[in-house]
Amino acid sequence: QALGVSKGRLPDGATNIVSFPATATPGEANYLPLTDVVINEVLSAVSSNAPLEQAVELLNTGGNAVNVSGWYLSNMKHALKKYLIPGGTSIPAGGFLVVYQNQLYFDPRDPTSFKLDAVRGDNVYLAAADSNANLTGYRAVADFGAADPNVSFGRYTNSAGQVDFTAQSRHTFGMDNAG
Repeated sequence: QALGVSKGRLPDGATNIVSFPATATPGEANYLPLTDVVINEVLSAVSSNAPLEQAVELLNTGGNAVNVSGWYLSNMKHALKKYLIPGGTSIPAGGFLVVYQNQLYFDPRDPTSFKLDAVRGDNVYLAAADSNANLTGYRAVADFGAADPNVSFGRYTNSAGQVDFTAQSRHTFGMDNAG
């Protein structure tokens, strides 16, 4: 086994053993990063007088369209199956998909709904699933801090090649007044 690289089953409970060079998760579910779809931008804090709502933007960094039908968005790593991306949804090569708060809907009594925490910061998880709604063990993760009203966080690759989520000077979602 390579030094500093964990090994485990993917997905959890499967028979195949794989290496996790960048996603060691002792005591938690194993996962590998998605290769073509990333969480690109997140808007968690919205002022009460602006026509904005919370939003999560996905980016297909690959050269082919990616079918994300049946995949999940969540803000909890122990409950990845919160928002089910509808069937027939794909992201074209180099394209974007934005999911707005009105699609996620927030009802504190419903465990599948979620609202991003702008005060303490939050996480967004995109989890790939197969056609039977079983998680495949591949996911994208975005961690971000507390947010000022109407300020989104976006992917930024630093000089060490690491991706951080930083406050953006402006948001670049598909539209500001989602229907």
